[in-house]
Amino acid sequence: MPINQVIHDKRKMLGLTQEDIADALGVSVPAVSKWENGISYPDITIIPALARFLHTDLNTLLCYERELSEKEVGEFVNNLAKRMEQDGFVKIYQSARDKIKEYPTDARFIQTTATFLKGAMLMSQLKPEEKSFYDEEITHLYEMVGQLDCEPYAGRANYMLASNAISEKDYEKAQELLDRIPKYDGLDKRMLQARLLEKKEQYTEAAKIYEGKLSAMLNELQVPLMQLIHIAVMEGNSELAEKLVLCGEQITKAAGLWEYISYVYAFQKAMDEKDAAKTMEVLEPMMKAMLIPWDVKKSPLMSHMTMAQEERDKNLSKEELQQRSGHINMGQKMLSGILADLEHNPEYDFLKGENAFQELINEYKKKL
Repeated sequence: MPINQVIHDKRKMLGLTQEDIADALGVSVPAVSKWENGISYPDITIIPALARFLHTDLNTLLCYERELSEKEVGEFVNNLAKRMEQDGFVKIYQSARDKIKEYPTDARFIQTTATFLKGAMLMSQLKPEEKSFYDEEITHLYEMVGQLDCEPYAGRANYMLASNAISEKDYEKAQELLDRIPKYDGLDKRMLQARLLEKKEQYTEAAKIYEGKLSAMLNELQVPLMQLIHIAVMEGNSELAEKLVLCGEQITKAAGLWEYISYVYAFQKAMDEKDAAKTMEVLEPMMKAMLIPWDVKKSPLMSHMTMAQEERDKNLSKEELQQRSGHINMGQKMLSGILADLEHNPEYDFLKGENAFQELINEYKKKL
């Protein structure tokens, strides 16, 4: 049943008039009439209120019959990633929006797609004003998920929106969004599953779970560590900032992580101190390291995961292997976005007087 028919039938069932709906939602009577005649649709921001007023749920109101499976979501996003290089961001974005129109209440699908689009947009060669436009469009997707009241996806969406609000210095909105996010209960099913596998002497499978957990923890470590460096500099405690930089570098080396990561901590400190000479001293090797693919096999924390990948690779063609290795070399995909940021982000204005800065940008533009 189309949405216009749902609105009409639910209204009649409750004995309401179009005026009742208009008054409740703060819209005009002609607007409600157009909804029921299928001429236009309610704005996404008032759909939850409309559903409550009509004593129905979002799925029924939006004629939603099913969700995409996890496999279908993965296949769709992977297809977007494959098309990115050939078709460009604008076309894959439109494909994503068309698909979202088919599944407007599939929180997992919209959340996953929005996250992919955010990363793809940042790594694209769009002009700054174009990135600003699409960033706002992607924000609307997160807002859709946040309004669907479907955990954990609504929480993740509101987390992203709160982060954006903080960046925009809208602290009241940020706190409101944070208050919507459920408290983390600390339980992790994966750890219990790994213990069970150990008891069953399935050690390789248990090890892969532990390695996955460690990998996620190491990724999560980077942001708070960089923020602690930032705070130390803001507090004027250069000695502490230097010790934190050293911690980041040692962790990266000991865990066999991507070499590029080892530079981001010193880069953060130099940027916060507005030390142009030091920033350039770190930026040059950091850019060079970014284009060197991460050799995962060198990480002692991921030995079982890499062995499993090697086993899967045996069944791949040469073309498929090349494509997979391309996914590992994220630096090449990041390059255009990073160069655009270096050129246009006001945070780097203090480097504009350095001849080596523009020379570095020109050098890496040739590698695109």
